[in-house]
Amino acid sequence: MGLFALLISSLTGYFVLSFFKNASEAIDIMDIFSMTGLGLGISAQIVFYTLLILGRIDPMAIIQGHLLCLCALFILSRYHVSRCRPVFSFTVSQGVSIFLILCLVLGTASLMAVIRPWGDWDGWAYWNYHANFLFKSGSQWQRLFEFNIQAHHPWMLPLMIIWGWSFNPVPQALVPAVIGIIFTIGTVGLLIGALKRHVSFFSSVLGGIFLASIPIYIYHGTSQYADILAAYFILLSSVLAADLLKAPAVNTAVLAGLCLGLTACVKDNSLLASVLLFILVVIRLYKTGASIFIRPLSWGFTVFLVSAVLMKIFEISFLRYNTYDVFLPGLWIWPKWVLIGQFAWASLSDLNWGGLWLLAMAVLILRQWSVKEPQCLLARFIAFFIIFNFFVFAASGLKLEWLLSVSFNRLLYLLAPTVIFLVFCAIGQRE
Repeated sequence: MGLFALLISSLTGYFVLSFFKNASEAIDIMDIFSMTGLGLGISAQIVFYTLLILGRIDPMAIIQGHLLCLCALFILSRYHVSRCRPVFSFTVSQGVSIFLILCLVLGTASLMAVIRPWGDWDGWAYWNYHANFLFKSGSQWQRLFEFNIQAHHPWMLPLMIIWGWSFNPVPQALVPAVIGIIFTIGTVGLLIGALKRHVSFFSSVLGGIFLASIPIYIYHGTSQYADILAAYFILLSSVLAADLLKAPAVNTAVLAGLCLGLTACVKDNSLLASVLLFILVVIRLYKTGASIFIRPLSWGFTVFLVSAVLMKIFEISFLRYNTYDVFLPGLWIWPKWVLIGQFAWASLSDLNWGGLWLLAMAVLILRQWSVKEPQCLLARFIAFFIIFNFFVFAASGLKLEWLLSVSFNRLLYLLAPTVIFLVFCAIGQRE
């Protein structure tokens, strides 16, 4: 029944994408791997608003809300679907190649999920606990915020888990594990599809293999953390933002805004990333004389950003103890910056990253002439995002060495697929 929930979400994502596609556009690889992620993101929104309206988790109401949403999207996209033939922009051999790669990723991810059925620490003690509490607490769900470690991030992952549990009165540990596997596979497929829009199929596949071969990638993706969701949506938003800057269109602007809004709903880091990327895209559209597309981008962004703001309002209203201690004088303590720099270098050169960050710096320096403007904006986004987080680390009141040990690699994890996208765009760019 959990797979039936996944099917409903995938159909929802398909109708959303078909609504924004023109009649002449074929379905490409990126579309296929965008459907499930978009659909699950929308499912989390439905669960959230059902909770707000009813004051409790009601599985039957959640299912009815999904079916109502699916019918509405079907009606809205019917005209587009009737005009568009399901033509694929890739060959059978290319599809088979991608299928074999993803089967290897699936096998590895499934093995790791079997070995660690509960994920890592934050998987069962934070994200899954959050979902379990909301699912069982009835009208007392606000008491979740009484516990200081449970209420800091937006709720997309717990709400997705609840959607998977809606067809079964007993929560199943299999659901969060499957969600982790889906996004681990989906991010690799999304990367291949995104690269195929810019470089040759060979370079695209090579980029996907590179991501899947990074030792930390599949391991952390199956840890049942929200980081794999954030990495997926940051990559999707970045690619759509690049497409918007390359060929501005109203449909692309709205879709990019929607994905930025979903990115904001995953966790605090991704909320910051979505706002930063939105600002950079708006500035670029204004400078290039395409300011007419700022409004549809903003409307799309606002649709889902509202739920992230509401989640934060609940946190501020009910949270009794805040573990996000801030110590602003730490910004002027030089040893803190030295420690951040030392830790950053140790992480960037860590073999668990497969040499990604050193390769990225080398490629972007040596082949900067082949990186087009949309990709340059994404490079600036990544640089600004990392620098801003350095200031967050320096201003934190927590023990810095501990904070870096648990947070820095996760920060890099959010950016890894997008960085690989930039690297292979530079390597495979044909002049």
